[in-house]
Amino acid sequence: MFHHFSHCLVCALFLLTGAQSMAATHSAGTPSTLPLPQLEQRLSDIDSQLEQLARYTPRGGFGAIGYRSIEFDGPDHRTSLRVDLAEATPVDQVVLVPTIIRDPATGFRPDGFPQALRILDEHGKVLAELNFTDEHRHRIAPHIIPLNGNTVSSLTIEATRLSQRAFDGRYVIQLAELLVFNGADNVALRRPVEASSFPRHSATAWGSEYVTDGALPYLMNSAQGTPSRAYLSPRKNATDGPLVLSIDLQQTYPLDQLNLHSVDQSDTIPQASPGGIGMPRHLLVEGANEPDFSDARTLLEAQCDSNFDTAPIMMWPLSGLHCRYVRLTALEPYLYIFEDGPFPRIGFAEIELFSSDQNVASGKPFVVPGEQVDNRRPADTLTDQRNIFGQILPMRQWLEELAIRHELETERPLVSAELTKRYARQKENLRRMIWLATFLAGVIGFTILFDRMLRMRKLAQLKERFAADLHDELGANLHTIGLLSQLTRKKMKTSPEDAEHVLQRIENTSKRSSIAVRHVTEMQSAAGLYTNLKNDMQRAGDRILVHATHDLTIDGEAILARLKPRTQTDLFLFYKECLINISRHTDATEVSIRLQANQQQITLSVSDNGSGQLGSDIPASLQRRAKLLGGQVDVTSSLEGGSRVTLHLKLRWWRKR
Repeated sequence: MFHHFSHCLVCALFLLTGAQSMAATHSAGTPSTLPLPQLEQRLSDIDSQLEQLARYTPRGGFGAIGYRSIEFDGPDHRTSLRVDLAEATPVDQVVLVPTIIRDPATGFRPDGFPQALRILDEHGKVLAELNFTDEHRHRIAPHIIPLNGNTVSSLTIEATRLSQRAFDGRYVIQLAELLVFNGADNVALRRPVEASSFPRHSATAWGSEYVTDGALPYLMNSAQGTPSRAYLSPRKNATDGPLVLSIDLQQTYPLDQLNLHSVDQSDTIPQASPGGIGMPRHLLVEGANEPDFSDARTLLEAQCDSNFDTAPIMMWPLSGLHCRYVRLTALEPYLYIFEDGPFPRIGFAEIELFSSDQNVASGKPFVVPGEQVDNRRPADTLTDQRNIFGQILPMRQWLEELAIRHELETERPLVSAELTKRYARQKENLRRMIWLATFLAGVIGFTILFDRMLRMRKLAQLKERFAADLHDELGANLHTIGLLSQLTRKKMKTSPEDAEHVLQRIENTSKRSSIAVRHVTEMQSAAGLYTNLKNDMQRAGDRILVHATHDLTIDGEAILARLKPRTQTDLFLFYKECLINISRHTDATEVSIRLQANQQQITLSVSDNGSGQLGSDIPASLQRRAKLLGGQVDVTSSLEGGSRVTLHLKLRWWRKR
């Protein structure tokens, strides 16, 4: 038995720790500030705790409700309840249970719970002062107010700002129950209460005595353990003798509280009978230390004059008398209506006898006379610590679990909504990432394709340039060598002494051809080929135009000197190709070359007085070199004979050094 009590106490401490942890989580950050893994873990923790916590199960039928004050026109009125604790007692916490009503729109909700209240001791000292938000005032869970062990002999609950009741909008204070705990002991149980105001015409279900009777608006649904069927004696005649239940506690205990859990109502709507089935209208509880009750002393004598005096859990404080044997006798039994009339019956879902917060009746079976035995409802269920919902919890633990459940059920939608928001955001981000990845894949594919096209184009340009360079550079040099060879043969016949000079020119041209070949195969060598356009163009004219006179005019040499080597080379090769075409295809005796450069463009003009065989068609070699240069070329012929090749090249910034 003590082990069972210790287990319950450990559970209570665990739940309190869970509540403190939950409060720490709230203080650490709201759901919107927590990282996603913590949010997911928090939701998992909440669901795990909710599975283990007691559930809200409102009472049905009818019975005593609690206390209601006189009504007022406005909220700014003070009304109070004072409970006498009989002696100075340390108090851990005060529990205020709101009155619950059925709202047609929102379901169950509290009614008449104050907006603000104070808790005072017998000297008027304020022990706690609270202002309740709308969220707190709309909770059907108990309100738990810690008092940190203050020692008091009486407590006053003073409402300083009232709320409207749903019935008519008038301002009142309503409470279903007031509990004051010292450890697991409700020291306010059935203690006298003084109220500062009463309604002029109070209903039977309302009264200050009902606020400490231990009757709560909930059924104990712990959501733990397996259900147990309540004991209820079979029908018997009233003349067969009194209905009696007795128990042997196996050792003597000072008994200080009795809890009777009434037979559970049916789950039909409506119920088959009013509450309090099997609860005697006049109950005598006796204690003794002899098994025959020869030394019996009265522990409790309770009368239930109406259904307002019964509840799912009925609790009475006892005097602390030391007893081993306890007997419950129905002096006036409950009459159950059968088809052929009323018959006396007695029954309970559980009977708890407490000694110093320990249920000493747990696991010890009650003894019933033979005529009270019902095999379908055995008497050992009276002390199995279970009801129709499962395990029966200590009162303080039960109320704390209901309070924690409210906090968790309030927090869970916030966490769930934030998670849904985060998941939606992640889904949107994922969708965007998919689109972005698709776009990047397309860009990468396009880049690869474009790069391949650029490489192919560059390769084609390289081939074209290679062919052009071979044609323009080597072709011109080979043509020059051929002309000089012809000239050498002539000189050898007419003036052998001049042949040496011509041979030297052939040798020089051959060396330049060798350099040109290296230039074609190694583009980086281009910088060393044509460093002085004017001199190079003059020498090229001397070599190629052997049978014609030529004059060269250059304007803007400073600008030409700033051109990149590749541009200078291409410009020079275009010029050489013009001279080769004149030497091969015309019989010109005079050639005029003019090169002009300014900040906007470069113009190269080559004119001859030949037979004009070039016509207006631009040779392919000139078109190719002009394309490599990025310029435009045109050929014109005059009526007198001869032709003019003109290159127009816009001077862009990338052509300069």
